[in-house]
Parts: sequence; C-alpha cells; structure tokens
Amino acid sequence: MFRNADILDVQLVGETGQPRAISETTYTELRKTSDALISVRVDPLRLDPAQIARLSPDFLEFTPADPEKPGLLTEQLAALEPLGIPLICAGLTIARDDLSLLGCESHLERMIDAGARYVQVEIQSFVDPDFRIRGGVREQVVDLLARFPILISDSWTDLSAQTGIGETGLFFDLAQDGTTPAGVVRLMRGR
Repeated sequence: MFRNADILDVQLVGETGQPRAISETTYTELRKTSDALISVRVDPLRLDPAQIARLSPDFLEFTPADPEKPGLLTEQLAALEPLGIPLICAGLTIARDDLSLLGCESHLERMIDAGARYVQVEIQSFVDPDFRIRGGVREQVVDLLARFPILISDSWTDLSAQTGIGETGLFFDLAQDGTTPAGVVRLMRGR
C-alpha cells in the first residue's frame, strides 16, 4: 500500500493514544519494505533522543508553539536542533474565519531557518463551496504560501479538485478504514 509514497508520516505507540500509532517493530518493517522517507511525530519537550537515534527517521514532525508564545517555540527548537534531523511543522491553519497566520510570516521564517523542511497548513477552504475563503484574501494566502515550502491540506472530496495555486504532488493520510478525503495534502513549492 505504501510502495509509491514519497513520505510516510508515523506516530509511535506510547507517544499517544492514537489508534493508528505503530510499534518500533512495525516502523522497522516499514523502513525495510518502503523506499519512502519516514517522518516520526514527536513532542520536542518529551522525546527520547536515544529512540530517535535508533530509528533514524528522515524527518521529525511536531506542532510548533503559537506565534504568541515565542519562548516556548525557542525551547522546542532548542530540543530538536541537536538531533540534526529535518523538521516538518504541522498544526497550522488558515481558515475563512481565522486568517491570523497571514500576519505571522516571521514565525514561518523562524521555523524554516531552524531546519523545517516543510510547514503543513490546513486551509479551510479554497475548494469547499460552503466555506470558501474570499477572493481578496485568497490572493494574500497564495502569496504567503508561494514563499515557503508548504504542505497544504484542504477539504478535497475527490482528487480532481484543484485549488489553482500551483500545488504539485499528493500525500494521503491513510486511516485504518481507508483514505480520509480531508487527509489529502498537496505540496506547494516555496523558497
């Protein structure tokens, strides 16, 4: 199922009660059977450096502190920096009723400068006809996204839906019962 994936995102058992979490044994099997890069989700302030060294993932994924908490982000980045593994920052949102990320370019730059290879942003929404971001704001969003290496997710209900903002490639969030449409992520080419 994962043979053609570019990046596999995994959560390890013990880190959370998530039903899709996997064991280190399953992680090792994935590593042996797939050519995909592997990203392991971590809490920067609670991770086990020995475990990370043992697993040797290609990326570490974490949810960065909000822009209003620069001290906490400093702690998170300081905990991850010695590991020397590229980062994927997740958990950021641009929504029709919450456009605060548009004013946080320095926050995004700080994460990229600290080793984030990608920033994952959930957009709500360029394609959902019932909750679509307005045209004028859309231009601001497109401008912001074009300047950073962004993984975007939106409310796609089929793979033919396009946002028209230069996206390339697909990432699927594979649930135990199949692919979740909202889990489709498209890669934006940024700086």
